[in-house]
Amino acid sequence: MVSHDLKTPLSNILALSSWLKESVENKDGDAIKTNAELIDKQVTQMDLIIQGVLNYSLQNDVSSNYEEINLDILVNDLAILFTNKNCIITVKSKLPIIEINKTKILQVFQNLIQNGIKYNNKELFEIEIDYKLEQNLHTFSVKDNGIGIEKKYHKKIFELFQRLDVNGMENAGIGLSLVKKIISRNNGEIYLESEVNVGSTFYFTLPA
Repeated sequence: MVSHDLKTPLSNILALSSWLKESVENKDGDAIKTNAELIDKQVTQMDLIIQGVLNYSLQNDVSSNYEEINLDILVNDLAILFTNKNCIITVKSKLPIIEINKTKILQVFQNLIQNGIKYNNKELFEIEIDYKLEQNLHTFSVKDNGIGIEKKYHKKIFELFQRLDVNGMENAGIGLSLVKKIISRNNGEIYLESEVNVGSTFYFTLPA
């Protein structure tokens, strides 16, 4: 699967390089610019895949660098980072202090927030983060007002290299599989509720 996903942009780059040579020989400035931009996009896609594979492979050591993390501070800092005139992020409940790897739980929240922003066609992006404790489980939710996801894709999006093509956006198909792997290795679960053109809510649990 990895070799196939890397081979596709490589093959495209080879073809585009050939077209670029022809454009140079023909002194076609517009074609040169177009082909150069297309090559740049393919290289970006390869970089996304390679970085994603590296991040995914680094999740194998579940016990490394565990410490008490104040999620209320961590997530509110993230909210400030992503908030701007086009994006409002609200943390609705006080988040707990849990023992976990800081980098990995940061990746979880960051990926879910970024997805809510990236796959959004509204003028104002709205992200809501909530939390509750029940039956010895921490349950977190990240809700967005984005494009939504059809129910038939709810399981597929968590599989490695499975991606939905949305308006030509660059996507290596690794982000949500990375999130799921982190949650699973911490004995939790992740699932979602979604309505097309209304938005999605991702829920994940961790043992209390």
